[in-house]
This record gives sequence, C-alpha cells and structure tokens, in this order.
Amino acid sequence: AMVETFQARMAIREVGKVLGLPPDEIGHVAKSFTHARARDVRRALDALPELRGTRMNAGQLDRLFEIVERIDGFPRHLALHPCGILMASLQLQDVTPLERSARGYPMAQFDKDDVAALGLLKLDVLGVRMLSAMRHAMTLIPQTRGHPFDVEDIPSGDRATYELICSARTVGMFQIESPGQQELVGRLRPEDFGDLITEISLFRPGPVKADMVTPYVNRHRNGEKAQYMHPALVPVLKETHGVVVYHEQVMGVISALTGCDMSYADLLRRQLNDDRKLPAMRAWAVARGVDRGFSREEAEHVWKQVASFASFGFCKAHAAAFAVPTYRSAYLKAHYLPELMAGILTHDPGMYPRRLILDDCRTFGVAILPVDINRSESHYTVEVIDRGRADRLLGVDQPELPPGWRRAEDGELRPPSGFDAGDAGDGWRYAIRCGLQDVKGINRAEIDSVLDRRPFPSLEDVRVRANLSRPVAERLADLGAFDHVAGLGRPGGPANRRQLRLVVEESWAAGERGRRRAREGTEQTSLDLHADHVAALPSPTGADQVRAEIAHAGLDVTRHVVSFYEPLLDALGVIRASELEDQPAQKVVRVAGVKVAVQSPSQRSGQRVLFLSLDDRTGMTQVTFFERHLTDCAWTILHSWLVVTEGRITRRGQRGATVAGTRAWDLSRLWRAWQQGWLPDALEEKGTPAPHQRQPVAADGLRASQWGRGA
Repeated sequence: AMVETFQARMAIREVGKVLGLPPDEIGHVAKSFTHARARDVRRALDALPELRGTRMNAGQLDRLFEIVERIDGFPRHLALHPCGILMASLQLQDVTPLERSARGYPMAQFDKDDVAALGLLKLDVLGVRMLSAMRHAMTLIPQTRGHPFDVEDIPSGDRATYELICSARTVGMFQIESPGQQELVGRLRPEDFGDLITEISLFRPGPVKADMVTPYVNRHRNGEKAQYMHPALVPVLKETHGVVVYHEQVMGVISALTGCDMSYADLLRRQLNDDRKLPAMRAWAVARGVDRGFSREEAEHVWKQVASFASFGFCKAHAAAFAVPTYRSAYLKAHYLPELMAGILTHDPGMYPRRLILDDCRTFGVAILPVDINRSESHYTVEVIDRGRADRLLGVDQPELPPGWRRAEDGELRPPSGFDAGDAGDGWRYAIRCGLQDVKGINRAEIDSVLDRRPFPSLEDVRVRANLSRPVAERLADLGAFDHVAGLGRPGGPANRRQLRLVVEESWAAGERGRRRAREGTEQTSLDLHADHVAALPSPTGADQVRAEIAHAGLDVTRHVVSFYEPLLDALGVIRASELEDQPAQKVVRVAGVKVAVQSPSQRSGQRVLFLSLDDRTGMTQVTFFERHLTDCAWTILHSWLVVTEGRITRRGQRGATVAGTRAWDLSRLWRAWQQGWLPDALEEKGTPAPHQRQPVAADGLRASQWGRGA
C-alpha cells in the first residue's frame, strides 16, 4: 500500500468542497499551485513568480489556506503501490495486515518503509508498455512490408539507427525521448551500444547533481583530457574518463578511498541519501583515506563527489538492460517508423500526448488517416496509399510548401526531420490509420460490435447493426468516420459533416423512438434518410474539423493546430524548430508552438527554472526560463496551451540548440490583437494572470479553452 497524504492541490480541492466554494474557482486555485507543499501555500503566493499578482492573497481565501496549511501531510487514504510485490517465507497475513484495494488486489496495509523495517523482500516489478508497442509494430510489419520480422532480426551496430539517435529526433524511443535526453544525445552523439549504456546512466539525478554530465561529454566527445581525483581511482574510473557514472564505480571509489571490501562499500552506497548518517560516514571515510595516503583535501574532494552522487543512479547492468529496448526501439523508428508509431499510439508508452506522436509522424513524411467505420481497427494500423493522396494529407501538394519541408536537387520532397520514413516506393506512401479506441466515450462492446458486423453499406445499416450509442455515433460523424458510407442521397455520402451530423442525430433519435413505440405496442414509422431532406448548411471550416477532432479524440488529425496561425507567426518573425540548428549562438529569436511539456526539476543552485517544450509541426523546441525572467513569464507558460516565446539561442554541442527564454505570450491573444490592430500593444504586455488571458480568442474565432480542453 501507499499512504496518500494531503499535498497542496488535493488539500485545496477537499477543503474547498467542505467550505462550499464554487468548483470552478477551487479548480482554478488548485491548478495554480504546481510546486508547493500544503503548509507553504500562503508563502508560495509571494515566492512563486506565477502566483504574484493573482490577488489570491486579497483575503477572500484566507480561511481556505489556513485549513489547508493545518492538514499538510495528513493521511487521506491507502492506495495501491504501482509495482511493489512483497515476498516472505511465511504467509503474508501472518506478518502484515492485508486488505483489498479498490480494484480487488490484496495489499499490505504497511507501506514500503514499514515492510522494509519488517525485513520483508519488496520487488519493484515494472510493466514496460514500450515492449507492447514494439510487439505491435512487429505484427504490422508482415502486413505492410510483405516479409516476417522478429526482434532477433534486429542487427547490432546499425549505422542508420545511430544516425537517427544522434539527430536527437528520439520521440518514441525508450528512455531517450525526454527533452533533457534529447539534448544529451545531441551532445554525446552515441556511436555504439556502450555509448547508449553510458548515456542512459548519465541522465540520472545522481550524476546530474554531482555535475558529471558536462565533464564526461567534453572528455568523451570533445577531446578534453581525462582527470582523476587521485591515482588510486584510475582503475575504477578509466572507462568513463575519470567521471563517476555507475553504482559499481561509486562502490569502487569508496573501496579505493577506505580500503573496505565491495560488499561493505555497497552498504555504504545505499545509505548515501540518509542525511542523518552522512556526517559520521564522511568523518570515517576521510580518516580512512588519510591513513591510506590521500591528503585530507583529496579525501574530502573524493567523498564530496561520492556523497553528491547518493543512490540516485544506475548500476551498469541495469543500464545495459535498459539500453537493449532503447536500441531496438530506435532501430524500428529508423527502418519501420509507421509501424512503431502505430504501436506507440495504441499502447501509449511514452511521456508525450498522442497528438505529438501524430505530428512526429508527419515530420517524417508519414500521413495520418482519420477514423473510418469500415477501415479502422480498435488499434492504430498502417496503410499504403497513393502519393497524391498522401501529399494532400501532408499539405505538400501546394506551390508553397509547409514550414520545414524542402525540395532537394533531384526534385524529391524532404520532410522536416530530414528522414523520409513515409516513402513506400513506386508512387506510394505509408499512412497511419487512427483507431476506434481513442473516440471519446466508446466502449469495448461497441468496438467489438463494429468490427464483427462490418462492412456497413449505409448509415442506416450502421444504426441498425452496430449498436452504437447516439453520443458515440455523433462523435464518429464529426470525426469523419462516416464520410465514405453510402446511402445518404449521393454516392459515398455527403462531404459536409455538419449535414451528416444532423442526419445521424435524427437517425438515432428515430431509432430510439421506434424502439420506444415497439415496447409500447404502437405503430412504428421509418425515417427516409436522404441528405436532400436536411437543411443546407455551410461546410465546416478547417478549424471546425480540428476542433471536433481534439474534442472527441484528443488529436488534431486533419491539420496541425499551429497551421492556423502561420500568417501571424510569419509576421512575428518566428523561427521554426527545423530551422533552429542553423541559427548562430546568442541570436535573439522568437519560437512558438503547442505546449507539450513543462518541467521544473530541482537545481544545484536552488533557483526555480522552467523547461518548456513547444511543438510547431516541424519539430520540438526546448526553451529554458531562469528565475529572473519568471515574474513576467511563468503565468503564461503554465496556463497557456499555445505559446510564443522570445530568447537567445544557446548551443551545447553540434545539435544542442535551445533557447534561453526572456519573454512569453499567449499565441491566441496575439492572434486577436493582430486581427484587431493592436499587436504592438499586446507584445508590450507582461505575462500576468489578467481575466482576458484566461479565455482568449483563438484563430478562426475559436476559444483557446476549446483547443486546450480537447488536448
């Protein structure tokens, strides 16, 4: 079990309910406290840049905050540990009280610390969904490529795989897809399996906190001479150029410093994160080091490096085990990208939303097909379509190519990634067909009914045989799943989804009325389904279609959201992600996109830093905001979905181009300002939580909240 305790957000929501405060208001307040303990909520109003100027400290919420602070850390309920499995030589009910979890699993009422004190063995058994995604890809490959494929067919040392890894286009690759990992692989540029093992091990709290990353990269890749804290450490640290990377090396350094054996060194390593024991351990280790010929300064320096590493790292064997699926997922992306991405979209193993995975597919030249009642499976699949249709879906059939696309000297189009994974040869391209599983509200029984009873020649046939609820049928109509179903007055059905939606509404309503009359024994009338009987409506705009896709499936399938803002981005001089690598260091640029992730990890300096990832349909841009700029930027960064930022380019390695942000704006607010002629005034505004920034108007008259809710 895990004891869930009251933290700031949960405490605010629960206390707000008790005090009878409006749910929307409480939700807004709770979401504002992204990094605060419950006991520190009032202190955070002054300390956190994004909360300054919110007027939450004006007095109306004093009683709420007072109670929240008093219940900080109080237990709320017992939850099931996600992966902790207990083992004992006795029956568990004889050594720990048990109870059933909410889903019926037996669990110990003691938490992880209690069971450790009892001497029980706890194993963390992790289910890695990336393995399911890769297996999914390997089941699709025979269907799309015409040959069998197994994991054992993946060769070692594939150059195309390492070339893709070094490009930092690692979305969808196990362990190395996070923004920080993308920067590190761009700097380290792994060339073999050993480099992958080290890269995975370096990106851990221990090596980062001990400042091991930059020295290793400089020595391994940039030719800097290896340095050792003491000659006795050369045998231990030679393979990593004098840098402590693995648990085994921590043990080896402790052994070399103190003369203890490796088993005792491992016991000490495990206690490095116990602040109560560190002073005594330090005094003992330094004294032993001095006795063994280290100077006191050398012994102190060695211990400082070991202590800062703590236990937050990997043993080399663990990292090697992780590097295996890392390499295999990278190989699949390099050679079978459509199939791998279909697996990732189906099993959702990564850190990014599905809509970003779709966009990553487009940047590699793979088209996206919408849900289709007669063609979509429950999961995501891969189809081969003619190049002309794919070009229309990718938006490259126009004289002016979309941002990031370019035409090579041989006349062939090159996608933003630089790697064309969509080319199927002889005028064909690969495309990913969206699955039924992500349609909002659809259940397993409805999916099985569709799959078992299709094909459906007409919409009436869908209504009678598919057993779809009316809300699900309406969403499928909005998503285009019925676009190619005949029987609506013209072959292939109407192209106008607004009319189609009305036909679906009336058809399912008529079916409900008919079933009700049948139960009541009254006469049943049939509905003559023809599009001619539906009032003429204007065709939905591109924004209408994308809004429906995001609302009903969380995906912008037809067009990337940012594409609606391209004229404004050009007017603002925005640099696209695909162009960032070609820009010089220290150049002031503007970048924009959909907010993909915001992270605020603890820093050695203790200052607040926000790492923002933006997706602009040509790739991802990483923007770093340091504390001195957060007063004017933090609110916009945390509460806007579409963001424009300004800052200076910083370069770390050949592919390590990021932006050090100094300004941030809500893109949808800038759109309204541009349309209404007051863009210069909007660009002068500071990112403060004014009411107009909470509900700005987005492109084509859509509200930004409508984009955000769907995403």
